[in-house]
Amino acid sequence: MRKCVFATIATLGWFASPVSIATDLATFHRALLQGDVRTALQAYDGTSTDDLPDKDVAAATCIRERFAAPLDRQSGTLGPMVNAYRQYWRALMLNSVSTEAAEAELFKRLTAALPSGPWQTEDAPGVTRAVRAELEARGYHAVTGVTKPYYELIVWEQERPADYVVRLPTEDLTVHVVFMDRFISGGWLDYASCGRFGVGGWAANDVLYAAAPRYDTDTEQFRVNYLAHEGQHAADLRRYPGLDQAELEYRAKLVEIIYASKPYELLARFATTAQPGRAVPHAHAQYWLARRLGNAAREPRDRDAIRAAARALLTESADNARSATESGTNRFLPD
Repeated sequence: MRKCVFATIATLGWFASPVSIATDLATFHRALLQGDVRTALQAYDGTSTDDLPDKDVAAATCIRERFAAPLDRQSGTLGPMVNAYRQYWRALMLNSVSTEAAEAELFKRLTAALPSGPWQTEDAPGVTRAVRAELEARGYHAVTGVTKPYYELIVWEQERPADYVVRLPTEDLTVHVVFMDRFISGGWLDYASCGRFGVGGWAANDVLYAAAPRYDTDTEQFRVNYLAHEGQHAADLRRYPGLDQAELEYRAKLVEIIYASKPYELLARFATTAQPGRAVPHAHAQYWLARRLGNAAREPRDRDAIRAAARALLTESADNARSATESGTNRFLPD
């Protein structure tokens, strides 16, 4: 994994200097984003904690304690379903069983936790849909299915709606945002990282969902990294239906670069967790963004040059996305 980090930063050239974190810390972050807890802790053990951010030290301590102790079980009526997912995540994040065995055990436990009914099937999507339906019948909101590379479970209790006008490079878009709060399960990434990372939101059916605890709406993190990013997803899902997730992330991250106050630092941060491979769409998108934008924007720390290069790549990717969806391939990035 470390070879990929070196290669990506070398491609960026003059972007390497703003990256002040240790290479092993970058590997720690990247492994967590891929749900590989064993590799993350091995990487963290190779760093000196003297100069590390407090939030990384706290996260590593929590992760080590969480995965060394017995399963931290959810109590109450939702316990059997939530605990089935946690046990599945732990097994794969520690690489203690095969994917097939972990998934078989997950669906066995979920089937036992669900009330009997016509949904019962050995089909995995059918089981996850039944989990979501059962949670919603009990008054909760939920996301199930797959967030690569794992089966996902996000459950929350409260929602608050709001409307925003999002300025995108090619249009202004009015979006409806649902702020989610009081999470019971924050998803596999939140679980793997003890909250250091997690799903900030997503776009679905012309609605944007945002994890309220992760955002201050007066900050650039919300306006650019969430609202512009997810707004671009909403626009692309309308314009290029079926476009693969890595391609959607590539375009949305270009929009972040265009509007970021410090685009060179954002690009450098993307580079540290970049890695090719569609199993992790965000990392795959960041890998190709870093390579192409690093080659296109030659002036060090020139914000206008970086933004212009990002705009050019966004325009190019629009043509590629149109051709891909019309031809039925739905991909334009190399695998």
